[in-house]
Amino acid sequence: METAFRKYRKDAGLTQEELAAVISVRKPTISRYETGARRVPPERCRAISQAIGIPTHLLRPDLFMEAAE
Repeated sequence: METAFRKYRKDAGLTQEELAAVISVRKPTISRYETGARRVPPERCRAISQAIGIPTHLLRPDLFMEAAE
């Protein structure tokens, strides 16, 4: 099943490697974020949101859900 993170990244036309370069992490980190094996740190949420257009509450609902309501 494709995650929202992966869908937004693909819709933005970026590979995992390209997104990793944009937000200054390694490609395996992006893979872990996409599969849920690793949570996106709060300090990376805004950069990822801006890079691929995903709302921050989809990256970390525990931190940003109230902002979406």
